[in-house]
Amino acid sequence: DHRKRFAHPAAGEGTAGCMRTACKYGSKCYQKGHEHLARFVHPGDRNYRIGLVLFPDPQKPEFESVWQLFRFHDPDESGHLSKDEFRTAIESCEHLAPDKISEDLDFEKVWQEAGGSAAGYVNFRMFTDWTQEFLGLELPLGLEASDASTRPCRFRMGRDGERCSCPGFTPAGGDTGLVQLCVCGHKESMHRSDFAQRSKTAFLEESVRPHWTPDADGLVQVEDAAVLGRLQE
Repeated sequence: DHRKRFAHPAAGEGTAGCMRTACKYGSKCYQKGHEHLARFVHPGDRNYRIGLVLFPDPQKPEFESVWQLFRFHDPDESGHLSKDEFRTAIESCEHLAPDKISEDLDFEKVWQEAGGSAAGYVNFRMFTDWTQEFLGLELPLGLEASDASTRPCRFRMGRDGERCSCPGFTPAGGDTGLVQLCVCGHKESMHRSDFAQRSKTAFLEESVRPHWTPDADGLVQVEDAAVLGRLQE
């Protein structure tokens, strides 16, 4: 009766008691077998988080977006990084921006600059600002705003290999117990929209709607209420 009334995570999903090993191929993994997917964890999986995944030496965590980087250091899925979690996130950024992270880094200063001192935590927006302004990272944000059918597969065989031609995620059916596969054979986490692939810079540039066409002659109709109000002052 209890399980009919309440939802529970699938076995191994987001539970600290179930540690799995990171696949050595990471996001380039071509394995599609249920046994492999149940045994190993890959970037984008829900339990690809610190404390839930083991990395054999010398393997390091892999991040394809800022969201994956943030989520990896938020094992309790609170949406906030504590001071200790943010410190660990900085350590993970060493291989992403080695020229910005050094042994003599003043952590207290960085914590303050990221807004942690004032808020007591660092949320995703604050973390995104910090990764771009302090580290200069231009990773995709990784946030989705579309349904699965409009998320093409981003899998590539190797660094410069041909990308999967799948136009959108379509469940293949069946149950791996942990992950969902597309009919193309790749995991749901490998399917990301163009929106999710945008960096913060691209997001801001596309979000700013110009009020005129460059080099065009004639009057321009101002539709933005805030701009119109300022012009009428």
